[in-house]
Amino acid sequence: MKVDGGLGQSPDIEKIAAQARTQEEAGYDAVWTAETSHDPFLPIAVAAGHTERL
Repeated sequence: MKVDGGLGQSPDIEKIAAQARTQEEAGYDAVWTAETSHDPFLPIAVAAGHTERL
């Protein structure tokens, strides 16, 4: 079973990076972000740049 988690909607890039690292360290397989009120690509790009597998 694969497990994923959300990154939230924080405007703080360092907080997004920390959330992604924490989820990766916890063993999550993927992260996602909502695209309802903010650009979804920036948080995902930040997460990818601060993790090894996500």
